Amino acid sequence: MAPRAASRGRGGTSRGHGHGNQTQGEAATSSTPRIQWEGKEYTYRTNLLVAFCKDNPDLRLKLFSDSTQDAIRQGRTRKQMSASKDSYYQQIAQHIFTNDRDPVVRQAYSADPLSFVKTIKGRFAKLKTKYNTFNKELGYSGAGITVEQMLEDPNKRNLLGMTVIPPYI
Repeated sequence: MAPRAASRGRGGTSRGHGHGNQTQGEAATSSTPRIQWEGKEYTYRTNLLVAFCKDNPDLRLKLFSDSTQDAIRQGRTRKQMSASKDSYYQQIAQHIFTNDRDPVVRQAYSADPLSFVKTIKGRFAKLKTKYNTFNKELGYSGAGITVEQMLEDPNKRNLLGMTVIPPYI
C-alpha cells in the first residue's frame, strides 16, 4: 500500500515545503500536497535526491558552487551554471516525483511540476541545517572519532541516528 500524502495542516517534518511556485500575481497552488521527507516510509525521497546528485556531478557542482581551487586541484575545468538554479531543481523534482510511490503526489506533480521546486529547495535547506547541527554537536574534538567511541558517549550516541548528508550532496 502506498503512503498517503500528508495533510496540509501545520506541524510535521515538512513545514513550509511542497507548495507554491509563486510569481507576480499568482497564488500558491492549493492542489499541491505537502511532501513528507522523514519517517521510514518517506526516506526513499531523500535517497532519490542524494542518488540523483551523486549520479549527476556536473549538476551538483553547478548547483552548490564549484570553486576554482577545487577544479584546479582535481585537474578539471570549473563548472558554471548555464541555466537558473530553479531549472536544476526542476530536474531533481522530475526525477523524484514522476515515479513517487504516492499516486496523489505523482498526479499533483504531473499537473503542476513547477510547484515542486520549492519542496526541493526546502529539503536541501533542511539537510544543510541538519548537517550543521550534527557538526556543532559533534564538535571539533570529534574529528577522527570512531563509531564505537560515539556509542560509548551518551552525548554523541544520539547523533548516529541523524540523517546527515552534505558536503555537498
